[in-house]
Amino acid sequence: MKEKRGFFQKSEREWSSTVKKGGVGRWRFLLVLLLAGGLFWGLFNYGSPLLLGLGNLWRGLSGDGSADDSIGDNIPPPPPQIAPLPEATNSASLEVVGSAELDSTLILFLNGVEIKKILIGNEGEFRIGQIKLNDGENNLFAKAVDLAGNESQESVRQIIFFDKEPPTLKIESPQDGDSFFDDQKEITIKGETEKDAIVNINERKVVVSLEGKFESVYSLSEGTNEILVISSDKAGNKAQESLKVYYRP
Repeated sequence: MKEKRGFFQKSEREWSSTVKKGGVGRWRFLLVLLLAGGLFWGLFNYGSPLLLGLGNLWRGLSGDGSADDSIGDNIPPPPPQIAPLPEATNSASLEVVGSAELDSTLILFLNGVEIKKILIGNEGEFRIGQIKLNDGENNLFAKAVDLAGNESQESVRQIIFFDKEPPTLKIESPQDGDSFFDDQKEITIKGETEKDAIVNINERKVVVSLEGKFESVYSLSEGTNEILVISSDKAGNKAQESLKVYYRP
């Protein structure tokens, strides 16, 4: 009776026959054995870290939309959108709201200096409060950086003028305490203020010239007439002058 031998006790000829019967060459069979041995060795020595790495590799190859898909991404995000800001303000700080690419990092700049960096969530919207302004002109813009490190172009730059000083205001005529008689019922109020300011005389808006001068015809009532002139600049600062004139028909 012929002795039956185990799998690893076969002769070289039997090995070759076995491998050929399986439809693969000897070198392929040996390669499979080496790979299997390397896998078992890796699992034995490194365990879960190896499995995690293989899982990440598989997700990267399959493109399942995970963060690993950012590898190889060289398309920058669109520029952030910042809601319109006031041209001028008398407040030392302001709030900035807008939108940017979801999961990107928003970088806010004031006069070319980075002042804030936040991660964009909440469906791509952001709100940043208490932005401290410098006296005078403030140039504000933002950029976005995505997970792959791509940087967007600048957002539209916005200029905000911080001014906490009231506008100049001078009433040239009439003078406080002047009296008018008979056919002087209508008088002309003249003055000068800051250019681009808005002037109201007794709550009635009057035209201001490019040089800041204004004048308006005013009809007097018999007796004492109180006149209040208010000048408001773009930042919301106000200056006012009041006077009394008298009219007797």
